[in-house]
Amino acid sequence: TDPFLVVLRASSRIEGDLASLTGYRYDEGTFFETDSALSSWVSIELPKPLHLTHYSLGYYVDGGEHIPRNWILQGSKDNTSWATLSSHKDDMSLDIPPHVKTFPIHYQADDLTYYTFFRVLQTGPTSSGTLFLVLSLIELYGVLRFPELE
Repeated sequence: TDPFLVVLRASSRIEGDLASLTGYRYDEGTFFETDSALSSWVSIELPKPLHLTHYSLGYYVDGGEHIPRNWILQGSKDNTSWATLSSHKDDMSLDIPPHVKTFPIHYQADDLTYYTFFRVLQTGPTSSGTLFLVLSLIELYGVLRFPELE
């Protein structure tokens, strides 16, 4: 396994390149878009476990349509069982240019859980009332664990 390889996956693809999610440039307007289906998702697999403290999402489509409003961010150790780390319902925080927002993760006291897989899962309609998941940026912040050094 490549110790530096980050793997991006999605439930489907209509337009864009998943790699564009890692290098957001507002002036270029790059984005990734899934099919219009409830529970569309984009996931990230990291080479090392991460204790997530914050994450950022970015959005860009000319005209401001399909802005995410309803989603959850989940973490997993095995890509099968998922824990919800952040939940958003009717969230309009990505509406304001440059359409990027950083969200804190709130854990129970002393919870130092590390995850290798993360996904943004759409749970309701966008600003346009559709179910397309359209994103331009996903960034994860936290503390990496290096099991081989423990």
